[in-house]
Amino acid sequence: MVERRVRLERLLALGGILFVALYTRLYRLDLIDFKADEALIAGLARDVLAGKWPAASIQTSLGPFNPPLFIYLLAVPMHFSSNPAVLAGLVAALDGLAVFATYLVGTRVFGRVAGTAAALFYAADPYATIFSRKLAGTFVEPLIAICLLGCLFAAIERDGSAEKASERRGTSGRARRGGWCRQAAWFGSSFCLALLLQLHPATALLVPVLLLAWVLWGRWAALPGLLLGALAGAATFVPYLLFEFQRQPRFLHTLLSAAGGTAHWDARSLYLVWVLVSSGGYSDVTGSAAATYRAATPIFSWLPLLIGLAAVAGLLLAMMRWRHRRYALLLLFVLLPIGLTVRHSVGVEIHYFAFLLPGLFLLGGLAVQALVERWPVALPVATAGLAALLLGQLLSFRYFLSFLQSHDVSTAYGVPLAYQQQVAGEAAQLAAGDRIVVATADRDQLQTSRYLLQGQPNLETDAARGLLLPGTPRAVYVTLGDSTPAAEVLKAAEVPRRIIPLPGSDTFRIYVLDPTAEQRIEQDLNMLPARVALANGTTLVARGLPAALPGRMASLWQIGRPVPASTEIFNQLVDSAGKQWFDLDAVPAPASSWRAGDSVVELVPAVLPAAAPRQAYWWATGMYDHGGNRVPLAAGGSQVQLGPLAGGQPAAPAVPAHLLSVTFGGELRLDGYSLSGGRLTLYWTCLRRTSADYTVFVHALAPSGALVAQHDAQPLEGRFPTSLWQPGESVADPVSLAVPPAAHLAIGLYDLRTGQRLATDNGGTQVTFTP
Repeated sequence: MVERRVRLERLLALGGILFVALYTRLYRLDLIDFKADEALIAGLARDVLAGKWPAASIQTSLGPFNPPLFIYLLAVPMHFSSNPAVLAGLVAALDGLAVFATYLVGTRVFGRVAGTAAALFYAADPYATIFSRKLAGTFVEPLIAICLLGCLFAAIERDGSAEKASERRGTSGRARRGGWCRQAAWFGSSFCLALLLQLHPATALLVPVLLLAWVLWGRWAALPGLLLGALAGAATFVPYLLFEFQRQPRFLHTLLSAAGGTAHWDARSLYLVWVLVSSGGYSDVTGSAAATYRAATPIFSWLPLLIGLAAVAGLLLAMMRWRHRRYALLLLFVLLPIGLTVRHSVGVEIHYFAFLLPGLFLLGGLAVQALVERWPVALPVATAGLAALLLGQLLSFRYFLSFLQSHDVSTAYGVPLAYQQQVAGEAAQLAAGDRIVVATADRDQLQTSRYLLQGQPNLETDAARGLLLPGTPRAVYVTLGDSTPAAEVLKAAEVPRRIIPLPGSDTFRIYVLDPTAEQRIEQDLNMLPARVALANGTTLVARGLPAALPGRMASLWQIGRPVPASTEIFNQLVDSAGKQWFDLDAVPAPASSWRAGDSVVELVPAVLPAAAPRQAYWWATGMYDHGGNRVPLAAGGSQVQLGPLAGGQPAAPAVPAHLLSVTFGGELRLDGYSLSGGRLTLYWTCLRRTSADYTVFVHALAPSGALVAQHDAQPLEGRFPTSLWQPGESVADPVSLAVPPAAHLAIGLYDLRTGQRLATDNGGTQVTFTP
């Protein structure tokens, strides 16, 4: 009866652990983070089902591509559904299986208490849960890692003196079976390691572990199984290697130099592993909302610290028992990869150590088992603590999901999948087969939109560069957020058909545009007609200039016929001498997607360097293609010049050597002048905005009144017309006139178009003085 009750208690404990593990991994997978890499991986899995067998996965930041093992795994659920939540369910289920495998290995090698506690720690660890809900091959590593560890434990076991005696006699079938089992274990170890290498390059840190285990406990007797496993694993790399060598002949050199650079010592890997098994975890992925999460998070979110403390205690215990090969092997598995990263040249990230999770939790299980064995009375306390940890994981997970649905976590976690699916579904429903244009702000939005709108005629545009307005009678336009330039323009000019609130204060908006939308957008941007035709069939229809720089310049281009795919719109700011101060070549959508009748709205955030002087600048725009060759204008030339625009840093305030304070037309005031080496500088202040570009005249008069020299020019030799001056702005205007000795000066302003002078405040039309 007692034995049955004990067995029932163990089954209930294991059932509770597996329930928490599977619940936190499989519940509400529609709230997973789904960004660019996940979309690319899902797209590759979809291609596999379509008969396109990729020989590689997505490209790494170091240059080579990842092997395609995870892509082929994803193709299994992809056969039933392309929903990313279903695909992520595969990773979640495999990680739940890793929890159970950790229990089996821990129970078999170290004891039932150790195995149960290790599985519980695995189920209750927040980072393990976060990893298991990600659509990436890295997070399948724990399952294969625990299989590798289990094979190694089996490989280093011995059957004791009876087996040795049987081996000496050479007649024991049991010995032969034991030999085959050990060979199979070494085979499984090397084969599992080969599979791990196809999931992430960081798992190469386990290669020395396997080799050292073979040197210590396997030696020549284990070599056949080890080599067969390595060969079988290497065979799975063949398509990947062929792909890489065809793509880049220097693949091996690239691979070996991927970790190049100056190596340095630091303990970051130790810190990351500690965080992996001790942190509340969930707040770490909330980005800018992390402080809010931590301020409101319940006290039970700190319980995972117990896992970290147990792992450290188990590590110390294993060190004390290092002569026992099972403890020594566990130490090798955990410490050697960490030690190898203490000196490194490539930055380490927390997910690089996902394969260590089963070993770390087994260390924690060892500590619990040692505690219970040393002090049996501590069993109820340990049980209560582990139960609290499991319950805390449930509550923390639920709180995290509710936080995702009420706060903006887009800076780190991203927009949860459910909201992305909602906007894609509603846009497709409204489009009813028409074109869908999505204004995307980054790579994540670009790739996820492409994947979620698969099968729909769609186009992604750069929301920072402008809009592409389809020339069709009806088009659906989607903005993913309110803060991009494209979203701001549409929000001001159009009424959305659907508004999807996001956690926080942002929204996704869906518009249905008709042909009159272009006129409303043009009016909202305060554009003026331009009508400049280019030789490639496009026409600059309208342009909008900012009041001053920095500011947003807008242009509206109408597409008359298809243009080369390499076509770009160039935007430059130049001064009166033709010097270039700003350059931006960009289009909101690739020219290959332009159709006859479409309109392209280019939004240019024009800025000047800090050293740019205060003067007039002109906006030079046009198109080029095929290696930078500019597209000619139909009327001749290669660019349209618009402006002028005021911009640049004003000169430091200066006090004139001689004060005058004469007002002209109530608009401009001559504050005074300075004369140095026969060179004259006039100091002006703008009193109110003027629309005229006045010419400054300086007449040098002889004592008799005869004109002996003169200088007529707009301020700064025409580089800064008065129509660009802002009220309150002061301008120092050097005059290119050598003042003759004993001459009188007469200074005034006139409008070059009419020749009419501006009157002074005393009724005259000029101010006369002797320098």
